[in-house]
Amino acid sequence: MKKSRKISNSFVISVAYIRHLLQIGADWGVSEQELLRGCGLSHSELQQPDARITTREAGLITRRLIQLSGRNDIGMEYGMLIRPTSHGFLGYAVMSCATLAEAMQVLHKYHSLHFNDFTQTVEVRDEEVVITLTESYDFGPMRQVFFEAFLVSTCQHMAYLLGRELAGLKVHVDWPKPTYFDAYQARLPLWEFKQAHIQIRFPRSFLSLPLIMADPHAVRHALAQVEKEAAARAMADSPDIVPRVRGLLQAGIDGYPSLADVADKLCVSERTLKRKLSESGSNFQSLLDDARRRQAMELINAGQLRLQQIAQVLGYTDPAAFTRAFKRWTGERPSDVRKGRLT
Repeated sequence: MKKSRKISNSFVISVAYIRHLLQIGADWGVSEQELLRGCGLSHSELQQPDARITTREAGLITRRLIQLSGRNDIGMEYGMLIRPTSHGFLGYAVMSCATLAEAMQVLHKYHSLHFNDFTQTVEVRDEEVVITLTESYDFGPMRQVFFEAFLVSTCQHMAYLLGRELAGLKVHVDWPKPTYFDAYQARLPLWEFKQAHIQIRFPRSFLSLPLIMADPHAVRHALAQVEKEAAARAMADSPDIVPRVRGLLQAGIDGYPSLADVADKLCVSERTLKRKLSESGSNFQSLLDDARRRQAMELINAGQLRLQQIAQVLGYTDPAAFTRAFKRWTGERPSDVRKGRLT
């Protein structure tokens, strides 16, 4: 009997993963509008290249697709559809590694950036490599769907990166053979059902096989970007998010960053950022107002810019709007503060 685990709903993933679900839905006769109804997501949100949603939201869309299509083989379809590039810079880094062993090391190091709901344990047993997958949280009814998608895509990616069919590659799963499996069997390695663990197994000799797109320069560049993403994720996972957000609220050429901009830099969804700030007793607007107030006071006291220019620096196209905001922050008009400084 499996131990009960906490259900995860706060980890965020790229909407690129959701676009694949929309594509499957379209192939199965389910429109995007139908699929997103009641999920709290809009078409425009899913078109933003750097947008992210929670795993809970992804699960809602997946369950809705199953309900609307009447099909249970979504995990298989999804695994066939996804490509290494769907994982962003991590995917590009893996593709550019010299060997399968190097690619596996990269994946192991940065696994939690894209998948925190399960762990991978890699063992070399004599002449066989065994990768065991263990869920960290209770997937509920989505468990088999998720693992089918991951297992199928991983095996597909291995063959793609190595440029060959992989005789000796095997998959173990702990559930019975589903009725739809036969339709996919010809495109898959050997699957063995009702096993003790969920595993991917292959000969040890695979580890030294060269990847067909190996590129030392490309892997260094991609890993540098992955490191930035990892640093941002660690920042977002900090117990106190407020100092992190304050540090990012710096005025640029176009004024201050928006909620979406800050969420993107922290590698979280806007919803998650709002929730984290609320849990810390704050909110984005108050932090933004505080950043603007502090910079406004600094610029006024410096005396080098006209008030209209200060308004523009702070992101206000209308000086009157800046005056109203400043009075709300300080109880005084910016012109009065400047006059007081000059007297």
